[in-house]
Amino acid sequence: MNSFDSLGARQLSPDENDPIAFDWKGDPLFTGEMVYSIDDQFVHEDDLLRYTQEKLGKPVPL
Repeated sequence: MNSFDSLGARQLSPDENDPIAFDWKGDPLFTGEMVYSIDDQFVHEDDLLRYTQEKLGKPVPL
């Protein structure tokens, strides 16, 4: 792929996606990722357990 278009503007390669948002840890989120919206923050589906443990505490046996 040519790095510049016909007017000389730098072109991004297809794998250089810009994030569309950031999650509760500040990590970038991209189109197509599954997230939960909790208290006005995005939580990636893979981080849901970690988020709840940090916000609510770890489960304890009764």
